[in-house]
Amino acid sequence: DYAQCAQFEYDQNDDENRRRLDEAEEEVQYFIGAYCGSEDGDIRLGFFSDDTCTQESSTSYYSLTGSSLPYSEESLVSTDCLSCKAVDNDADQDDNYGGDAEEQVKEMCENMYMYAGKCESYMGIQYPIETGCNYIEGLKINSGLNGGGVISSVSNYAILAIFLFAATAFLLGSYVYYLRSKLGRAKLNLSSQLH
Repeated sequence: DYAQCAQFEYDQNDDENRRRLDEAEEEVQYFIGAYCGSEDGDIRLGFFSDDTCTQESSTSYYSLTGSSLPYSEESLVSTDCLSCKAVDNDADQDDNYGGDAEEQVKEMCENMYMYAGKCESYMGIQYPIETGCNYIEGLKINSGLNGGGVISSVSNYAILAIFLFAATAFLLGSYVYYLRSKLGRAKLNLSSQLH
């Protein structure tokens, strides 16, 4: 229900909530939505005070319900690997009778593979699909720069360009100051010669 930010409906009839509403004189709305946790790749549920699920609520979910919010301390997405090999109960019988049992792939894995970006360049198949090769290569480059993350750090070329720009700006500013002070002295010399 809370894959997207959604309003949290709760029982507002208890005395504590009624007192809180009487003090504020307006209905307080809360929202529950997914957010990126601090752990690597964690997606958790949070309790928010705005409809875009960006402002964490000062009121806790526990104070309203008496229970903890599911998936607020653990990730919604499991990092455990799942086997794509389908278990075929008839395969044992085929093996017993000398038949060749063909390994099957779970339908879930077939569907996931069908919609995934692919780079089959080095798989030795007749018609490789290479539509995702550039994207995957970009992920490999970025993950190598900062130890596993997808967001890359500032490149050395950018740092060099910033340094050169700053040095050039400083030198030009110093030269302008030098010319201005020299021109000011020249005006003083001219005015003293005219008197």
